[in-house]
Amino acid sequence: MSIPLKWISPELTFITGDNSPMIVLAVTDLQEPASDTWIILTTPEPERVLPTIRSRAVPLRLAPLSDDDVRMFVTASLRPTPSGSALETVVRRADGVIGRIVGAQEGADRAQVEARALLDAVKAGGSSRFERGLKQPPWSARGAFTDLLDALALELSARARHAEPGAALPWVDALDRVRAARAEAQGNVNPQLLLASLAGELAEVL
Repeated sequence: MSIPLKWISPELTFITGDNSPMIVLAVTDLQEPASDTWIILTTPEPERVLPTIRSRAVPLRLAPLSDDDVRMFVTASLRPTPSGSALETVVRRADGVIGRIVGAQEGADRAQVEARALLDAVKAGGSSRFERGLKQPPWSARGAFTDLLDALALELSARARHAEPGAALPWVDALDRVRAARAEAQGNVNPQLLLASLAGELAEVL
């Protein structure tokens, strides 16, 4: 949505988030908008924007970007730059929306940290691995939990590749357990119980 304002300098454009409080405060000054100044308000839920704002706005719905455009953005903006199958995964998950890439990157970073913490807990033995399992919410197996399993698989793959000759088998065995858990997570399962069970299996092979 775009909202013209008369009292902002000409040709100055504001990009705001979802229903910015600044716009809410400014709405009383939107009586005689100038034609050369615009505010662009972006929101995934236009029905939540105040009616007093919507009455002065012109809705503009943007079509998703093509995969080629998303791929160009990713290679130009993300560091480190993904390539090959990793690049295509990012493009597919974006589904034409650049904003999803940023959120996915942040989620992947968090998942990587959590995956390494889980492996550390498994290696430490004792109750550590069960404590991590209990921290996992018992709902929504798809989403952040699946991201954790994906990050765990990537971490195990990396450790298997860099292991000493003859020492990679435990990491490969652990990777198989994670892949099986990920397939199970696509069904109607309790992620808390699944993670606790997986942690126990990893402790047996690592």
